[in-house]
Amino acid sequence: MTDRATEISSDTILDDVEHHFRIRAGPGAGKTYWLIGHIKSVLQTSQRLTPASRIGCISYTNVAVNGIRDRLGSAVDAVDVSTIHSFLYRNVVKPYLYLLRNEAGEELVKCADVDGHDEHRPRYDIVSAWIGRLKVDKLRGLFFQADHAKLFRELCRIAWDLVYKGGRWLVRGTRVTTLRNLSSQQIQNYKAMYWKRGDLDHEDVLYFAYRILDEHPLIRNFLSARFPYLFIDEFQDTNPVQTQVVKWLAECGSVVGVIGDAEQSIYAFQGAMRQDFLDFSVPGIRDYNIRNNRRSTDRIIELLNHVRGDGLHQVGHRNVSGEPVRVIVADAAKSVSAVRKSLPEPETLYVLARKNQEVSRLRRQQSSTPTDLWEEFENVDSDRAHFFERLVTATEAARLGNITLALGELLRGMWRRTGNARRPLKCANGTTGLQRRGVAVSLLADLVTDYHRISSSTLFDVHARVANAVQSVRQDLSLTGIRNGKFAGFAKKTCYAELAAAVRLSDETRTVRTMHNAKGGQFDNVLVCLEAGTKTSGLDQLLTSDGSDDEERRVTYVALSRAENRLFISVPLLLDDHEQQLRKLGVEVKRLS
Repeated sequence: MTDRATEISSDTILDDVEHHFRIRAGPGAGKTYWLIGHIKSVLQTSQRLTPASRIGCISYTNVAVNGIRDRLGSAVDAVDVSTIHSFLYRNVVKPYLYLLRNEAGEELVKCADVDGHDEHRPRYDIVSAWIGRLKVDKLRGLFFQADHAKLFRELCRIAWDLVYKGGRWLVRGTRVTTLRNLSSQQIQNYKAMYWKRGDLDHEDVLYFAYRILDEHPLIRNFLSARFPYLFIDEFQDTNPVQTQVVKWLAECGSVVGVIGDAEQSIYAFQGAMRQDFLDFSVPGIRDYNIRNNRRSTDRIIELLNHVRGDGLHQVGHRNVSGEPVRVIVADAAKSVSAVRKSLPEPETLYVLARKNQEVSRLRRQQSSTPTDLWEEFENVDSDRAHFFERLVTATEAARLGNITLALGELLRGMWRRTGNARRPLKCANGTTGLQRRGVAVSLLADLVTDYHRISSSTLFDVHARVANAVQSVRQDLSLTGIRNGKFAGFAKKTCYAELAAAVRLSDETRTVRTMHNAKGGQFDNVLVCLEAGTKTSGLDQLLTSDGSDDEERRVTYVALSRAENRLFISVPLLLDDHEQQLRKLGVEVKRLS
């Protein structure tokens, strides 16, 4: 790709918008800026757009989608900006799902009840019926001995795999032994029990979209006519379904463009195929490179260039040398404290760590909240745990000003897509979308307005307040009461503040995050916390980069590349030869006692 690629900048406007393209752009290159400019150029010059067609633009996260929409301005009306799941659901699955039938000629999914897609939430009654048919002692033990939370977590990780040889689909369990020995058909039988209710999860959207387009190729022509141009950002995070859909549309006449950076591919655990970006090709495609880095100082870029494994050498756009990168040898918590004290007011430090456990520890270094608090909650009462996790997430997001995220979380926690209340809520009558939103807005306003009192209350008291709040808005809506038992004991000993400290925000807004959740962000000051191996400092993968396909190195590279002005790296120990290498790269080293 590198040898035949044309060098462009984020300000380049292509003379010809009627050709397929692939753009490789490193972190901070301004690729989204370029993409928005290109979309506007297509709108101005294309002769193929009609009142019935639109430009398709797909990005990886909802945050990125919203950012692109905002930056398109008035041009957004002619562009369908969405994630791959939303794009395929609206344009393929929802209108054509009825075409898929089982061996008896019946609908594979109860289409009349399908109303969107969500993350998978196991239902107690369905899991019970499924396990009863399986007669697998190990699963029966997990479920019927009140340890079903572990099984539910495993069921949430069920995913579809496309087998390239023969184009077959298999549904697989997790890598953990709980589901490993089940056959694909046994797991598919579990999924089918939800389909009969009209319930689809995100994984199902990819599966059904592929099957529809594969088994009914005429629909590809309809989709291509609707989207004569299709552009995909963050293509290094693609999956086989997305890659195939893009190629099908190209074959049918759509102009397709993919933008990405294989060195920032860090979602293999979700099925992302880094090689799909490296190997992507359709007839007539042109390759481009954007080498500028508009984000970071020159000293940060120098380290990033050393860490990269593919030879793409970025050039600073800001022409600012900046402060040296600093390595701090200490426990991560001590490093965080030291760096925060060294920053001038009112600078904010963003801390990035590899594992959720480390993130939780750093967030709670001055708190006694146990790391497994939500896990304990789920073992006590999974329905209430799911409900309150959404409610607490919504409340914390609203306090940070993200009202859209807050309402979305609360609506998903309170209501099913059919309009029925989710357990532990109960509603005697049907509801409209406007009514459901009204209840959520009222409850959220109550929680945020009196947050000071709520934050110091026990879960038991918050539960009572929520019960009163929802019933004051709608008399036929109630929250299942608390009886003496495990949940009552848990609720009385657990404070809301502890739950808030341990909650896992679905859309990260915290200053302490995992490296994966920092993807797409950029921050003035970044501290990257590396872990030491048995014989290494944690820096060896960065200092001895050999261009190999090492996802751990790429994850760390992504974390380092979030920094705009100051970059700190914390390691618990540092080998002498690594310290010498760091100093040769202009990196400062400080050891804390």
